[in-house]
Parts: sequence; structure tokens; C-alpha cells
Amino acid sequence: MKRYLALLLTAAMCVCCLALAACGGGASDSAASGSEASSSAAAADPAEKFIGEWKVAGAEMEGITITGNLSGGLLGEGTVGEILFSFDKDGTGSASYNDESFNFAWETKGDNAVVIKPTDDNASVEEIEATYENGALSIEMSDDSFSGKVLLSQNGSIEGMEPIDTTNAKNLASKSDAVGTWKLCGMNMSGMSMYGDADNLASVMGDSTDSTITLNEDGTAEAMGTAASWEFSADGSTINIGIAVPLMTIDDMLALDMSELIGSEFVMLFSK
Repeated sequence: MKRYLALLLTAAMCVCCLALAACGGGASDSAASGSEASSSAAAADPAEKFIGEWKVAGAEMEGITITGNLSGGLLGEGTVGEILFSFDKDGTGSASYNDESFNFAWETKGDNAVVIKPTDDNASVEEIEATYENGALSIEMSDDSFSGKVLLSQNGSIEGMEPIDTTNAKNLASKSDAVGTWKLCGMNMSGMSMYGDADNLASVMGDSTDSTITLNEDGTAEAMGTAASWEFSADGSTINIGIAVPLMTIDDMLALDMSELIGSEFVMLFSK
């Protein structure tokens, strides 16, 4: 189970490295209301809020958030499948991911946690503990290659953990505003988004990987450690990294649309 969950978090890094090689207030009120409602339910029976089906909505690792479409298209159809946990009233349940599944027994631990114990003799997972908070289940995972938590919800999404919306991309409005060095802060790959502080992303990718873009006033550039050039146009700016790649903005971030180069939707985001 840990190996599979770790894939959700590391697959995005693998795709990014392939790309680099190719180049060369209202939410708080709502949460509070939900918390009060869940507290009332917990007072009646802490187990009630766990009953039902839960889907993976995202993951967090070393200050990085991964969310959006986690169920396919990232490294090939079906590579990252949907993870489901189903809790029944009688204290039994089942979990499935890709073509693997296991049955389990479960029991509450206090008012806001549940312990999952696999009951199949051939189950390849160990005991799991999940914590409930504001309508989501959080499962902490840690081993030699992975440390973070996976978040599940009953509708597969979590408020405040939305994927990057690439439909908001716009042409560069100013050449002078684009000039400078930009650090990688997020990616959207076939609907799966990964984002976080630029320094956190750089740390996870490794010190040997240059994940910056520098745009100079004279049209020269450097993209992820490779010499490049770029052109500004109000009708559509580009950076030449072997092929002309669109340069746009999403909010206050620089957006590098690598979709044509990669062969599927792949937008990298940079901040100053």
C-alpha cells in the first residue's frame, strides 16, 4: 500500500524530470460549520462519520500538494488508479486500487480516528490509522522513500485543495515584467496538479536539477540550465528550447506550456 501511495506523489516528479531532459475567508466559515456538525454527530456515535466510500482527493509531501486527476493519463492509462476505501456499519470494509484489493476490520480510536486492520491472509499492507478532520480522512505514510500524507473524501475533492486551472492562462502583457529569473512552483499534467513553495519543489527534485527559467531583456534566455531564446508578443510570446514553446501567465505566475513537446497536457508554473 505504501509503495502504491508513494507512486501518487513521485510520479509527478518523474514526468517533470523527463520534461527537463527533453529541454535539455468563506472557506474558514464553512469549515467551522462542518466541524460543528461533525462534533454533534461524533457525540452521538463517533463511528457514523466514517461509514461509506472514500476516494483519494490528494496528497501532501514536504510542503508540496498533489491533487486533481490522479486516476489516469499521467504515465499511461491505468498507471495510477483510483484508491477507494469502503467502511461498512458492521465494522468491516474493503479497499481497492488498480487490480489489487483487500478486506479489513475497522474500529474507532477516540472520536476522530479509525484503525484499519487487514483481514486477508495475503494482504500486502499493514495496519493503517486514518484521522478525520473537516470532512476528510488523512493517512500518514512514511518509509525510506516516502514521507507524507494521503487525503481522502467521500466526493473525491477537498475545499482549498483545488487543481491548477490552466483555462485562466493569458498572453504576457508586458516584456519588462517577464524579464528576470523564475523558479518552478507548480505543474499541471493531464489534469493532475502539483504545487507548493518553489524552494520545497527544488529540494524534492534534488540539488542537481536546475528548475529555473531566466528571461533577459535582449531576447536570450536560460531554461532549466540550457541556453535558449525568447520572443515577446502581445499576441503570444514564446521561448525556444529546440521548439517554440508558448509563454503565458496564470495569475502572477509564468506559465510554460510544454504540451506539444510532451505529447499531452503539461503546463509548468514559475514564480519570481
